[in-house]
Amino acid sequence: MQRILFQTLLLLYTTQIFHFTVTVRSNLVVWCENVKKLNLLLRRRHFSTQITARDRVNEFSNDFYADGGVLFCKVRQHSVDYMRRQTVLEHLKSLRHKNRKSSCIVQSRNQTLASCLSKTPSTAEGKEFVLDFTKALLEADIPLEKSPKLAPFLQKQGGSVPAPSHLQSDYLPELFPQYVEDIQRAVKGKAVYVILDETTDACGHCVLAILLQSVGRPPLAADLVFLERVNFTTVSQAVITCLNTYNINFSDVWAFFTDSASYMKKAFNTVLQGLFPNAKQITCLAHVLNLVLEVFLTPLRTLIGCVAL
Repeated sequence: MQRILFQTLLLLYTTQIFHFTVTVRSNLVVWCENVKKLNLLLRRRHFSTQITARDRVNEFSNDFYADGGVLFCKVRQHSVDYMRRQTVLEHLKSLRHKNRKSSCIVQSRNQTLASCLSKTPSTAEGKEFVLDFTKALLEADIPLEKSPKLAPFLQKQGGSVPAPSHLQSDYLPELFPQYVEDIQRAVKGKAVYVILDETTDACGHCVLAILLQSVGRPPLAADLVFLERVNFTTVSQAVITCLNTYNINFSDVWAFFTDSASYMKKAFNTVLQGLFPNAKQITCLAHVLNLVLEVFLTPLRTLIGCVAL
């Protein structure tokens, strides 16, 4: 009898312990879920009151923009969770974002260059580009007639430049005032040598080239004068006009380099020597040697012809 009573009490005690354990476990699960919900609610309230999409844009203005309270990536054009800063940083460090951003930068540069080149010369930006292009050719000693050689490259970039004749007639004259200012700064207050050389162009016109050279500097092409008649008067007038254009003090001119032509000597002895008190005329040695070799080679050519027979 006692044994049966003991077993009954043990069964009741075990049953109560089981029910207590189940109750505690269920309550513990509910409590954990409530804690999670509470933490999530607190975090949402914290971020909603502290961080907004606009705040992330202010912090990462180069990569994101806000629209309707949502944070969007400028590169990939999709929304990004802005509540956690670490999420934003991980997005910026992702390989897809970096690759997409690099391709966008290259594409933007190409579009910018293409839009600049495609400007018509009538617009201010297009005209400035053509002027810079013409100036670059001149500074590199590239004839304007060779500009069409660059046409394939410019066309690949989405633009082109006018024909060489237009560069010469429309754009080159606009660069000349700047060129004059550069020469004026180069020779101002310095001893100047004037180099004169008369030649003929492809059409047979007489052309007088005037170069200015200061001490220790390379010569600069100052003027190219087309003369209807070549004599000491026209040469003297061209030289005086050129020096006045560049505001050169006549006392700063120390020498005239010319060939041995009679009108060059007469121009200096008759006109220029009285205006330039410090100047001396120096005959170019290259011209003298050229004349000597022409006289020397004449009988030599005859001798060569006889030997060849």
